[in-house]
Amino acid sequence: MAPIKGIIRTLVAQRAAAKAAVDKLDRAIAALSEVGRRGRGARPGLPGPRHMSAAARKRISDAQRARWARIKGATKPGVLPKAKPRLSAAGRKRIAEAARARWARVRAAKKEEQQSA
Repeated sequence: MAPIKGIIRTLVAQRAAAKAAVDKLDRAIAALSEVGRRGRGARPGLPGPRHMSAAARKRISDAQRARWARIKGATKPGVLPKAKPRLSAAGRKRIAEAARARWARVRAAKKEEQQSA
């Protein structure tokens, strides 16, 4: 019986060591889980969500407007130029006349089809 009691004592000691190791791992996991967390539930002392001041937002928006102005070729900084027309009046007129002629042909073909039926 003596050898069994020794085995039991050894197993109990190993279980206690394993439990201590598991507890240590749980604490390490909990600590690492908190490192990147922000907002609700964050521990005090850790960085929270960042806020931008109104002045900083204005500086960024002014800089972006200036970039677009350079790209678009505006003369005044901070003001975008008006969009240039993509079609001339004459070109628009030619397209409208062609569309009218096309629809006239479609209507004539439909009228012919109805008369022949």
